[in-house]
Amino acid sequence: MRAIYNRAIKEKLVERSEYPFYDIKIKVEKTQKRAVSNEDILKLKTARVETGSASWRALNYFFLSYYLIGISFTDLAYLKKENLIDGRLVYRRRKTHKNYSIKLFAEAEIILESLKPTNSIYLLDVISSGTLEDSIEAKKTIRQWIKTTNKYLKRVSESEKIKGNTTTYSARHSFATITKRLGFSNELIAESLGHEYGNKITNTYLDSFDKDVVDEMHYKVISQSN
Repeated sequence: MRAIYNRAIKEKLVERSEYPFYDIKIKVEKTQKRAVSNEDILKLKTARVETGSASWRALNYFFLSYYLIGISFTDLAYLKKENLIDGRLVYRRRKTHKNYSIKLFAEAEIILESLKPTNSIYLLDVISSGTLEDSIEAKKTIRQWIKTTNKYLKRVSESEKIKGNTTTYSARHSFATITKRLGFSNELIAESLGHEYGNKITNTYLDSFDKDVVDEMHYKVISQSN
């Protein structure tokens, strides 16, 4: 209800003075940790799966997300050749509409090449070229792929005796957690993930970190799994 009211204010359908939630505090339950440890990342990387199998594909999706600073499965599904510019992955996140420019290291390039479909406008074989982007059909297809991928990630994790829940989304949490454990600042981690850190108004007066700084941090995280 609060989100709907905020949207109505933004669209100038109601006055801000009529906002009814100023004196109401909502206790938000702390998000359950979804990160996979670096030790478990190494177990997943060395897991024995048959090339081309569903488990192999699931692991590749997980690691592609991990090597691309936790890119979401939905954003992966919509990547095209034009998103690859001068050795970087440049795209706009569908959920937040933030723009990303991520260094494309060899680990991600190898996976993209191994998963490259034939006769498709997309870099991955998730949705077909003829499917209308963001349509009900496209969203349904992506949800099914996520469900299937998570099912096989769970199987591999169980076989490798990995505790916790390994999913397409935990790749993002894992990248952030491992980055933090390497001693990088919350501000730099937030920058790489496309998050606001601290006071949003204050952040508008701060310069973004240089790409080279983010790239160096990115490389050090990837190197942990080599």
